[in-house]
Amino acid sequence: MAEDDFDDDDFDEIVNQIDEVEKKKKTPSISWFNIQVSPEQALNPVLQRITKVPYQVSDIPTDFQTSHDVGILWLSLKYYNYRRTYIEERVEKLKDTSLKLIVVLLYVDNPNAEDAARTLSVLSCRLNFTLLVAFNLQEAASHIENFKRFANKGPETLKGKFDETDRVTKLLTIASGFNSSGEPFRYLVAINFAFRQCEPSSPNWFSRADCQDEQS
Repeated sequence: MAEDDFDDDDFDEIVNQIDEVEKKKKTPSISWFNIQVSPEQALNPVLQRITKVPYQVSDIPTDFQTSHDVGILWLSLKYYNYRRTYIEERVEKLKDTSLKLIVVLLYVDNPNAEDAARTLSVLSCRLNFTLLVAFNLQEAASHIENFKRFANKGPETLKGKFDETDRVTKLLTIASGFNSSGEPFRYLVAINFAFRQCEPSSPNWFSRADCQDEQS
């Protein structure tokens, strides 16, 4: 057989190489200016509510990605009740990826969510993912958009502005407002923490027994 003859294996290899080149041409490059959406979520109605940040469909290991190291898994409560092991299997597959933060976005489309939320909360501690809950599509879209909007922000941007003087004023207003028919215990504890910052073992701690003695 001549050296320039091809057998079936050589032909298949050339065809595969051509297919790979064509696939790369068709696949759009990922722009992290956009939210990345998995093809499996391309028909998710939540995309209609994402209006503040652009998105694009691309080949990613999660359902949504807001940066190269932050991935979001979409979980319908109805589907979770149908297949309890689904989300655990998805998270396990992401262990060898470059993701530093995995978020499970639980979409509550079933009225009975307490048991599932409790189970997922425990599971999040064991598998090291963050659990977010959305009670409607607009809230779910806001969660996804906020992850993208704050992707390159420092942690200080997530902290609310806190006025120490305003806190003391509010505590004094609350303390002067409760009447004898209420339970002042919670207000006394709050004021004690605000002004003295003491530990429960401190003699300045207001115990429930002290409050009861004061009332009697």
